[in-house]
Amino acid sequence: MLEAGRINAIVGDAARKSLKARSVLDVLSSPSTDSEGRDALLITIVVTPTSAANLGGDAALNTVVLVQNELAKAGELRLPLIEFSTKKELAAGGGS
Repeated sequence: MLEAGRINAIVGDAARKSLKARSVLDVLSSPSTDSEGRDALLITIVVTPTSAANLGGDAALNTVVLVQNELAKAGELRLPLIEFSTKKELAAGGGS
């Protein structure tokens, strides 16, 4: 299992490759469990409000796949549960 700082760096790099680099403001991650009780990672990719409004299904899916692949290459085998959020949504206590 990778440390949170390394996970965030990998996810941030992958998200910036998949989306416009300026769109990604931050990455947050924490240990979690999936629906079957297995170890997982809860990952929040914080994006600009404009990016959130324009984030289509293909872009989101491509980002999720790239993040999963990059984490697996680095040896992180926990399932990443990925969400996209803006700073305002995080402050309000919710994601997208």
